Amino acid sequence: GNTNPAVTITSNNQVGIGTTAPRPTATLDIVSNSNPSELDVETGANNTSIIWAINNNLGTSFGLGMDNTGSGALYSKYGSPVEIMNFNTYYNNVGIGTIADGNGVYKLQVCGSIHSTEWVVETGWCDYKFDPNYKRMNYREKENFFRLNHHLPGIDPGSEIEKNGLKVGKNLKGMIANIEDNSLDIIELEKQNVELKNENMDLKKKYEDLEKRMEKLEN
Repeated sequence: GNTNPAVTITSNNQVGIGTTAPRPTATLDIVSNSNPSELDVETGANNTSIIWAINNNLGTSFGLGMDNTGSGALYSKYGSPVEIMNFNTYYNNVGIGTIADGNGVYKLQVCGSIHSTEWVVETGWCDYKFDPNYKRMNYREKENFFRLNHHLPGIDPGSEIEKNGLKVGKNLKGMIANIEDNSLDIIELEKQNVELKNENMDLKKKYEDLEKRMEKLEN
C-alpha cells in the first residue's frame, strides 16, 4: 500500500501532502502518487505567492501568483520562471509579454506579434461618401490639403503614429474613406474619358467628311 503519509508538517512550518520532504522553497507541496507531477505553493521575487503545477518528467512548471502590489500573473518555468501574462487587479487590465496598463487606459497590452483569424473593431464607417448629395473635395482642394498637412484626410500624421502608435479603427476608417473617394473620382474620370472619346470620334468624322468635300471641290 501507500507508505507516504497523508500530511507532513516540517519544523520550518512547511506542509507536504503525499511527501515527507517538501521542496525547500515550498510552503505547501502536494505530490501525486499516480503520475510524475506536483503542486507547490511558494514565495518568489517581490513577495510573489505562486501556485506551481510541476511536471517532473518534463522539468516544466505552470504557475499562478500574486505579488505584494496586488497584481496577478501567469508563469511558465523551464529553468528560470518567465511571466507570460500579467493582470492589473485594480483596473482589471491584462498584459501579455508586458506589464498590464496601470493607468486604466488599455484593457490589453501585448508585447509581441498577434496571430488571429478575425479581428472586430467597433467604429463608425464612411459609406456616406456614396450619398449623391455628399460633396467630395475636388482635385484643387485635395492638392491644397496635401500641401498643408502632408498626409491623407482622415489619417493621423506619421509623427503622431510613430509617437503614440497606430489607432487601427480611426485610421482604417480614414483609409476606406480615401478609397471610396478615389473610386468615385475614377468613375467620374472614366465618364469624362468616354465623353472625350465620343467628342474626338465626332470631330474625326467631321474632319473626314470635310476632307471628302474638299477633294470633290478640287476635282
